[in-house]
Amino acid sequence: MGSQVIRKTKSVCPVCLGVVDASVVARDGKAWMEKSCPRHGDFRILLSNRSECYKRLNDFYFSVMEGKKKVLEYEIWPTRSCNMSCPICSLGDIKQHKADLVPSCADIEDVVRKCKASFFTLSGGEPTCRPDLGEIIAILRKHHKTAIINTNGLKFTNIDYLKDLVRAGLERVNLQFDGFKREVYPVLRGVDLLDVKLKVLANLKALRVPVILNVTIAKNLNEGEISGIIDYAAKNEFINGVTFFTICNIGGAGKWPLDNYIVPDEVVGILEQQTRSRISSESFYLFQKLHMSLKSFLSQKTCFYNRVYVLVRNDDGGYRPIDELIGLKRLEPVLDQYHALFLKDQFIAKLYFALFFPIALLANTSPSILKEFFLMAVSYFFKTRHYLGSGRFLSVSISTSCDPFKMDYGIVKNCQNEIICVDERSGKFGHQGSICLYGMGLEKPRHE
Repeated sequence: MGSQVIRKTKSVCPVCLGVVDASVVARDGKAWMEKSCPRHGDFRILLSNRSECYKRLNDFYFSVMEGKKKVLEYEIWPTRSCNMSCPICSLGDIKQHKADLVPSCADIEDVVRKCKASFFTLSGGEPTCRPDLGEIIAILRKHHKTAIINTNGLKFTNIDYLKDLVRAGLERVNLQFDGFKREVYPVLRGVDLLDVKLKVLANLKALRVPVILNVTIAKNLNEGEISGIIDYAAKNEFINGVTFFTICNIGGAGKWPLDNYIVPDEVVGILEQQTRSRISSESFYLFQKLHMSLKSFLSQKTCFYNRVYVLVRNDDGGYRPIDELIGLKRLEPVLDQYHALFLKDQFIAKLYFALFFPIALLANTSPSILKEFFLMAVSYFFKTRHYLGSGRFLSVSISTSCDPFKMDYGIVKNCQNEIICVDERSGKFGHQGSICLYGMGLEKPRHE
């Protein structure tokens, strides 16, 4: 079969990180990034195993995401220390850092006070390594910000410690959870943590703390659990989302053979197979267009590498795909017209969307679900607290990150993950831009 260039962009050499020209190419039914470094030769990395679907989303995304977009949520790194040594850690060996780069509470408060964003995720390293984590969370609440935490959860086996953080203002936990197979944890985390994770989930459930399960997926390891994890989440209303992260070629996982990596579209295909097409690849594809359109209409950044979907819980602990309730296929003509108009005039496109999308939604959505869906969507896109505790809906995300192989400056300009931390070079605490660029030392394009 022949090849077709989908898009030209800028990337980096995986060896020297020098900026190079790159092409996203359709070949043999798959989408690849191809690039060449004058010093280190040619490179090719798989981006999608469904090139036609990739191309359609590519054309849609890079049209409607043109123009200035804003970030509504930031990630704060209060520490780079960790109480684990995960073999796949994106930061590599934490112990190699000469000193932990720790901002003071005063530094954090100064940045938070000035920032217009309302949602902040405490990450890093492991945030619970900060003995004053409760004070940091209280600072966020003091300034009417929503406090979320990315955590391995080890310290949450102590329910009293968890209670203290909830009292301080913790509103959601993004828990690292790699499934129910005991043998997965030694590979990804270096130690069997299944019993610990189940204890933490029990404590979070007892305190009714909203939870997102952050699941790392690796090929030939735990991809067989994808639908089972969703089934578990659907039965537990304190879990309001599952995010599947595919292994990336960075940090500790950078030592893995490329054949061990998995791309988001593969995960979508696996989910379709495991659910016997109850959740279909086509539904996932359509929902991306809806999500991208709404993000574009509201001038909000969103990552092309992230695939999102929504399930609606049934009373019996099961779920239904959202497209069964909102007539997603019948909304597609409105999305396509928005895309066509956006290429000509963004103002006219947004005016059209503001008028006709609500009409199409009203005409195609089950009345019993419309009000709840509307409130959840408004809360999600405008970052209010309501959607954190919305037990009826379950979000499913399938995501990957830029790494030296698939780094794409065309995508990074709309990176939704902006980082606030102490910069390793300057020693200053503040906004460092895209977490993907910062993680590779590439906050600004550079040539070697």
